Amino acid sequence: MKPLLYLAPIALAGLVACSPSGDTNETSADATVDPTPAGTIEPDPNGPAANPGTPDAMGDTAPVSNDRTFPVALRGKWRLTDGPAPTAAQCEGATGDNIGKVLEIDETRFSVFETGGKFIEVKQRGAGMVRAIFDTTYADTPTSADLTFAVDPENRTLTVTDNEGRDEARVYRRCPG
Repeated sequence: MKPLLYLAPIALAGLVACSPSGDTNETSADATVDPTPAGTIEPDPNGPAANPGTPDAMGDTAPVSNDRTFPVALRGKWRLTDGPAPTAAQCEGATGDNIGKVLEIDETRFSVFETGGKFIEVKQRGAGMVRAIFDTTYADTPTSADLTFAVDPENRTLTVTDNEGRDEARVYRRCPG
């Protein structure tokens, strides 16, 4: 019988630890976190809420901030084409006919095969566009370019314009996936 007497305090302590508290004002750390409902999108930390001068609608301009990031609408993989949306095979940038036709844009830079650029100075910015001076240095030759990247949501295209007139505007379609 003595072994059972030693277990009684341990069992009692377990019951006390697992029982609900009578204090209804008590909250746990987990209770303060509201989960994001399914189908909602978290706000972009660099978006309009973080920069109140940034417009919500494409095409509008705002006081220029030097936020050296691409708007979320521009990020991703795009393929140079004047036809229908590209296939996944057409978006493999380093193979055959795709070389030099696949544009990849991440938060702070863009690239096309072995070339690309990163921000030096932002001149104009909107939810679906950015005009900036980019460092386009390649093979130790310092160069820069004044480029505009703009999304057309109706045509689902991205147009890249060389504002110095060295190249014609290029129109890309978003790659799948």
